[in-house]
Amino acid sequence: MEVIQITDEARKLVEENHNLVYSFLYKYHLDVEEWYDLAAIGLCKAANTYNNDKSGFSTYAYKCMYTIIIMEK
Repeated sequence: MEVIQITDEARKLVEENHNLVYSFLYKYHLDVEEWYDLAAIGLCKAANTYNNDKSGFSTYAYKCMYTIIIMEK
């Protein structure tokens, strides 16, 4: 499994937006126990690469989580 190093700023984004993992999983009718880990990795990657000039964080995080989940399926 890949180790993700995150900055303090990214860690704060993840902590403040942790609920996005659950809302994403519920929106796409994915089992929390099965898909939580991958969605959380997507959230961490989103926080690391987020550029607030382009879109809102939640929109970007959803796209990152979706990409991770699709690559796994």
